[in-house]
Amino acid sequence: MSVESLNEYLKSIQKVINSQIYILMDSAYFNYDIISQIEKEGWQYSITLKKFDTFFEESRIIPEEKWKADYSSFEYIPNNTDKSYRVIVKRTERERDLFGKYDYYYIITNNRELSAEQIYLRHSVKM
Repeated sequence: MSVESLNEYLKSIQKVINSQIYILMDSAYFNYDIISQIEKEGWQYSITLKKFDTFFEESRIIPEEKWKADYSSFEYIPNNTDKSYRVIVKRTERERDLFGKYDYYYIITNNRELSAEQIYLRHSVKM
């Protein structure tokens, strides 16, 4: 789906429901052009990212006190930009500790009001 098609579709929905739009997407839509258009319209989004290497090291160094019920978050600034994104991290303990103690799952979002756990639960996907 192109950015233009997505934008037209979402604007038509917003006219019908006359409410704030919160978009839930999977990793196929992790595209900075789509994210920029969504933010330009003032909509909120969250995008599931599984096994995203860029965030792995960042997740491993989150201090233990920043984890709440196996959820945490950090700010991510891509290279060559000054734009910041909130990354929600869910960790699950591995049965075997061959490659580290935890698996990590990610959601990138522009929502900074809800807790990491609330966003994860709102996303309503099994990761």
